[in-house]
Amino acid sequence: MKKIILPLLALILISCEAPNYYYQVYKTNSDNGSFKNNKIVFEDNNCSVYYNLWGDRGNIGFSIYNKTESDLTINLTKTFFVMNGIAYEYFQNRTFSKSTNNGTTVTSYNYPYNWNNNITNVAGTTSTSYSTQFTEKPELIIPPKTLINISEFNIVNTNYLNCDLEKYPWRKNVRTLNFGKN
Repeated sequence: MKKIILPLLALILISCEAPNYYYQVYKTNSDNGSFKNNKIVFEDNNCSVYYNLWGDRGNIGFSIYNKTESDLTINLTKTFFVMNGIAYEYFQNRTFSKSTNNGTTVTSYNYPYNWNNNITNVAGTTSTSYSTQFTEKPELIIPPKTLINISEFNIVNTNYLNCDLEKYPWRKNVRTLNFGKN
């Protein structure tokens, strides 16, 4: 009995261990923007641009709010995301499609409760499909006093690796690195 209890107790203790998750967090600052509600905000008399950098993998998406009483037009053919000196175009002339499929299968059996003991199998399938397709617009129009969200690129796609940082740090071993503009 003791031979069974000891391994069982060890198994229970091992399975109770909490998973060890950690996050890499980048702290940013801006020379021209201001910080409001955990967002970096750039604004003038026409619009406000909000960056919320708390997205997964450093999603560099942003929101533009039109402050004016007329439409605000954003020309995406002249709009870029620039990282480390490399420009990535927001407008890529893509076509998007969305499909919805609905299907039903009916199978019924007529069990042999009648006098001739014949089994009947009836099967049928019904399927309906809908598809919507649209092409990316080269311009975005923001109506007065409204907001539009733009999300396309991520700053990082993997964890940042450095010899001075442990890959899976313990809580007491958390380290930071500092980077300047250069």
